[in-house]
Amino acid sequence: MLIQSKQQNVDLWEAWIDLETTNSGGAATLYLIGDIFTENIFAKPFFKKREDFIPDVLSLEIVPGITSEDGYVTEIMYSEDLQEVDQYKSIFIYAGNELLTQIQDIEKIA
Repeated sequence: MLIQSKQQNVDLWEAWIDLETTNSGGAATLYLIGDIFTENIFAKPFFKKREDFIPDVLSLEIVPGITSEDGYVTEIMYSEDLQEVDQYKSIFIYAGNELLTQIQDIEKIA
């Protein structure tokens, strides 16, 4: 099944894995940050992890799913301690059942 992206502006999304903590025996940490448009200036959207049947895909849903094509810009962030550095190959970002964007370039920073 092919899913058509509703809004894809790759410049607004950045994902990276911080390897700094692995040197001291800790887990690597994945960070994701981006800008979304919302209709409500007072909304405080956040990411909710969705179950995905593909093991190396991280699926995140913006809650509440009130994104729009224009309106107010707000920054949204997600972080997760990883079990393995290469745990995810792709990140899919949804608003409700609509795919907003997918990120396949996850930079590793030491």
